[in-house]
Amino acid sequence: MERMLISFVTSLRSLSERQFKSTSFHTTRELSCRLIDKEQTEKGQDEIRKTFTQEIELKQQTTSNDNFQTQIKSLRKDKTQLQSQISSLGWDLLNSTCYNFAISGAIESRSWGEARKDCLSHGADLVVVDSWEKQMDILSSTDKTNNKIQLIEVGLVMLSALLLAVDIGVGIQNSKISEKYSPPYQNLTQIRRY
Repeated sequence: MERMLISFVTSLRSLSERQFKSTSFHTTRELSCRLIDKEQTEKGQDEIRKTFTQEIELKQQTTSNDNFQTQIKSLRKDKTQLQSQISSLGWDLLNSTCYNFAISGAIESRSWGEARKDCLSHGADLVVVDSWEKQMDILSSTDKTNNKIQLIEVGLVMLSALLLAVDIGVGIQNSKISEKYSPPYQNLTQIRRY
C-alpha cells in the first residue's frame, strides 16, 4: 500500500507538473497573443492617426488652393480692367510698361527736345530702347497702331562707351531730328518696318 501511495503521489505529481506546464504554456501563449494583438492595435491606431492627419492636411491644402484660385481670378479681372483703362487712354502695355505712340503730322516737325518736353508734360519720358527684345516689342506695337510703312528714327547718345537709344519717333524722316543728324547718320539709327 505504501507503494501504491508512493505511486499515486508520483502520478499525481507528474500530472500536476504536466498540468502546470500545460497551463504555463497556454498562459505564455495567451500572453504572447495578447501582446501581439496589442502591438497590432497600436500599429492600427498609428495608421489611423496618420491617415487622419493626411486627410486634414489635404483639406487644408485644398482650401488654400481654392483661395489661391479665387485670388488669381480676382487679379486677372483687375488686370483686364486696368488694361482696358490704359487702352482707352491711348496707351499700349508692353511687358508691364505703358507706352504712348503719338502718331500725327504735328509730331513730324518736333525736335528731340520738344518731343521730350511734351512727354514730360504728360508725366512720361521718351522711351529708352536698351535691348533687342524691347525694340521688337515697340516695333510690333507700332505695327498694330499704324498699318502703313514706317520709318522709325532712334536718336543715340554715347554714355561711357555705352550706346543708348534715347528717342524714338514714328514717321519723322523729314523732321528736325533728321536734319540735325543728316546722312551718313553717325549718331542715328534708322529701322524700316514693312
